[in-house]
Amino acid sequence: MKNVPLFLLLAFIGGFTDASSFINFEVFTGHLTGNSILSAIYLVQHNMPVFSLSIVSLISFLIGSISGAIIRIKLKQRFLNSLTLFLITLLLLITVIVNLHAEIYIYKLIAISLISIAMGIQNGFFNQSMGVGSHTTYITGMTTSLISALITKTKDPTKAHNNKIILPLLIITFILGAFAGAMIATNKGLTSYMVILGLYGFALIICFLQDFSPKALP
Repeated sequence: MKNVPLFLLLAFIGGFTDASSFINFEVFTGHLTGNSILSAIYLVQHNMPVFSLSIVSLISFLIGSISGAIIRIKLKQRFLNSLTLFLITLLLLITVIVNLHAEIYIYKLIAISLISIAMGIQNGFFNQSMGVGSHTTYITGMTTSLISALITKTKDPTKAHNNKIILPLLIITFILGAFAGAMIATNKGLTSYMVILGLYGFALIICFLQDFSPKALP
């Protein structure tokens, strides 16, 4: 279960970031479904500035998810987890810097694009914990998987057990992250992205410790 704490932290970050982004920019940055609906709403309302943010976020998240999946499948470097998380953290650092000028619309577009790419990479790369399919940037898929695990009999009792334990933990942690993100973003605005950066830094430390642990060494 060595990677479960990391995935729980990533799920917390996923909920935190989605709530923070919606409060700060009126768009989601962690999944396609919500932004697809929001894009339709903003278009009907002729709210073109926010519609553009939503579309940019949607496309950027898709690009990030594809990139994360390619990195996971094509590259086999031993420290790939840490390097991928470092890339995500770097994108968040740039986002924090860009947010210093977020009152300018073009900088909003850049910030939304960067955070959406980062969340997409997380979604595409960190997608399995102990054999359980995990989506740490949204809970729709995990909820469906949990319901399926609860009502479906399987020949693999270990996988069934892991589904019933890990998925509820990830869902609960994501929701807790959303509450925390909503609270901090409501009170502190864009400062919430500094918290996200700190959380990713902590996740990076966990990942490095896992990669350099005696059990992980060849």
